[in-house]
Amino acid sequence: MKLKFSSLYSIVLEGKSTFRFFVGAILSFAFSIAVILSTIGLMDGFESSLIKSLKNSSSDLVLSSNQGFFDFEKLEPTLKKNKFIKNYDPLVITQSFAVYDQKSKGVLVHGVEEKDFNKVTNLKLKFDDTNSIAIGSELASFYDISVGDELTLIFSSTKSSEDGIPNLINFQVSSIINHGVFEKDLRFVYVDKSSLSQILGLKVKAVNKVLVKTDNDSLTQIEIYNDHLNEQLKELSIFKSHTFWSEFDTLLEAVKVEKFSITLILQLIVIVSVFNILAFIIFVVEKQAQSFFLLSALGLSKKLIINFWIKLLAFVWLISCVLGIFLTFIFNILLNTLSVFKLPGDIYVLSELSLKLDSMDYIFVFSIAALWIAIIGVVCGYKLKKKSILSGLRQEFS
Repeated sequence: MKLKFSSLYSIVLEGKSTFRFFVGAILSFAFSIAVILSTIGLMDGFESSLIKSLKNSSSDLVLSSNQGFFDFEKLEPTLKKNKFIKNYDPLVITQSFAVYDQKSKGVLVHGVEEKDFNKVTNLKLKFDDTNSIAIGSELASFYDISVGDELTLIFSSTKSSEDGIPNLINFQVSSIINHGVFEKDLRFVYVDKSSLSQILGLKVKAVNKVLVKTDNDSLTQIEIYNDHLNEQLKELSIFKSHTFWSEFDTLLEAVKVEKFSITLILQLIVIVSVFNILAFIIFVVEKQAQSFFLLSALGLSKKLIINFWIKLLAFVWLISCVLGIFLTFIFNILLNTLSVFKLPGDIYVLSELSLKLDSMDYIFVFSIAALWIAIIGVVCGYKLKKKSILSGLRQEFS
């Protein structure tokens, strides 16, 4: 006996209650897929956003000395002989208090050379003169300060005769920058290096950090360059090179572990939705058993019925995956537009997040979903094969 698949679909989905049950099962499965995709996307988005923000403000490699300030002339020859180093900028960094409108905040003052700093980072500072200062966006928001306003920095005096007397220096805000990392936007300020060296009473070549820009953007290659440079710096003993993400390395490792753990835990949601699909199949089999057994008695092969259920489950999987992608897309839009999703930057480092998913993420999630659907198919197929037509008719007409 031959019968079109469309006829079998019409038998299965007969009645409004059955159709609603079918739609509900698909939506629950699609929602579980969207939840897992969104979770993985959030974790990957956090990692990529943090790395991107750190790279923009810290270049590729960061060199420092275990003795604090050092003479840059001792380090410069080592940097020049490495062809993979494109640019570098020696910095003077010190702590200070920023005061504006009777409010104060501890800040980390970076003395930089404007042109060199802009070459090694993507912040693009702008100093109008040696009395200019660039501040982070969160600090500007904290003070409600704008470009052109005057900000006072308080330094400790370097003169022994004035020990304990604060040194107040006024700077004019020339630019407001966005690092993308909350703590940096709140605490980092930038001034001309020669001016800061003069305020601190340092020698011209005295610095305490060097930012290095390499010829490669790959994290793996940057790490190789970092190891290579550290091998060379062993001769100087006091210097050490770090990758730009090293200060957040523990956090990034924790995110990777949490992504794997949460993905496994969220399989519980998938199991619940799988039970919904299984309940739908049981409901249909019980409701339409008489029709199927009669068709089997009239010559409809079990193979055709099993193929029908396989195609139905494949359709459920496919439409659920498509809906899952759509729901994930909607969540990403809400994540970037609604203020309720704005993160407390002082806790989560970043103030904003967005989803980032690659092809492997989709393949992984969809494969797991297909595995659950396959399990349902095997169970249902085994039961259908085991049950004879005669026993089914006896059950229906007894």
